[in-house]
Amino acid sequence: MTKKMPGTGMEVCVIKPTSVEDAREITETLLANRTVVLNLEGLDVDIAQRIIDFTSGSCFAISGNLQKISHYIFIITPASVDISGDFQDIFGGAGSFEMPIKNGMS
Repeated sequence: MTKKMPGTGMEVCVIKPTSVEDAREITETLLANRTVVLNLEGLDVDIAQRIIDFTSGSCFAISGNLQKISHYIFIITPASVDISGDFQDIFGGAGSFEMPIKNGMS
């Protein structure tokens, strides 16, 4: 599911993926020079981790920026967009993106 928020010459897309295949949409949005707010809430942990892995690789490849807003919400920007400040400080220190490890390993 994607929601577009048009702004002054810049577009922010809110994406709430339902499967790993939706990671491609995130990358295509970044390649179109648009910012993505990625909402992984309610998604299976393994799928969320795969999406983050794919997205962080895409972000790195285009010299973009990925920053966590809360436990399962991220902002991903293309290289042309700067993120200033620390969202975790602004939103009350949401903690790190912690994924449970299978087989009791941590």
